[in-house]
Amino acid sequence: MTQIRPVVLYGSETWTLRKVEETRLAVFERKILRRIYGPCIDSDTGEWRIRHNDELKNLFQKPDITSEINRRRLMWAGHAWRKEGSFIKAVIKENPTGKRPLGRPRLRWEDRIKKEVKAVEPNTQWRETAEHREKWRQICKAETLPSTENEIIMKQLKMTTSKYISADFRKFALTLHFYSPAAYSFVRDSFNNALPHPSTLRNWYFSIDGSPGFTSESINAIRLKSEEMKNKGKTLLCGLTMDEMYLKEHVHYNGDKLQGYISCGIKDSDFDGLLKAREALVFMLVALNSHWKVPVAYFLINGLSSQEKTNLVNTTLSYIHDTTKFPLLRLSAPSSSPRWAIF
Repeated sequence: MTQIRPVVLYGSETWTLRKVEETRLAVFERKILRRIYGPCIDSDTGEWRIRHNDELKNLFQKPDITSEINRRRLMWAGHAWRKEGSFIKAVIKENPTGKRPLGRPRLRWEDRIKKEVKAVEPNTQWRETAEHREKWRQICKAETLPSTENEIIMKQLKMTTSKYISADFRKFALTLHFYSPAAYSFVRDSFNNALPHPSTLRNWYFSIDGSPGFTSESINAIRLKSEEMKNKGKTLLCGLTMDEMYLKEHVHYNGDKLQGYISCGIKDSDFDGLLKAREALVFMLVALNSHWKVPVAYFLINGLSSQEKTNLVNTTLSYIHDTTKFPLLRLSAPSSSPRWAIF
């Protein structure tokens, strides 16, 4: 590919491609990549097949050919605009007389420049920005970057005032902060506070209801996993595991209600006579023919009898079966604890 692309893209800085021409170039490049990487074995059927487009993208790890053409066009446009006595600059500033042919007008070279810059930053005038080499290079780089890296660069340059944060950018920030808050702070400082403040991340976490009881977000995610398995002709099989974790007895006010008392998910603001919770009983679903596990419910308790635990287990099993409609093949509990002897 390092020998093919330079030949194919020779002089592409001056091209004004139509959509059909961009599609033909993309198809041509994917054909070359399929010849380079060869076929692969399908994980479901066990037979050889050609690689899908997303698989080629993950293997190639470089911008596609149309993004590379756009980057080259922008780079050359900035160079030509900054050059003293540039013939290209004189032609762009010229306002020729005459009428264009009838029909939908084809995009001109400068129209493509405006369109590509607007896709990166809507409020930027390309002629003014092209005078500043570093800012223009950042725009050219963002043209070939994924959406997350593109958003970071634009926020770093203070070229966007939009409060909207894309899903990919939010996912990147949450994942980085989850693995290392120190690394998150370092990246945030290095990129001129382009990443959200940690308090913003905490607010994102609060958008999911984490109250005791059954977690609807987990059930919805499991239902999607079940549908995904059905589309592949398989049946999702899961096991239910449970365990107790000791908690420090403590009651505090979170700005809305008191927290720290025993709770099974019932919306009740009357805490008179309730005991402080000292244990959390957690239920988790583990996929037996896939690779994931997710907590589906937890209850704040202060000691339960065998019959009460049995009732909670039966309630959990019934709830999962009624909402997801897939079989549970295994039920496990900590065997080392005598309190779980009923199982």
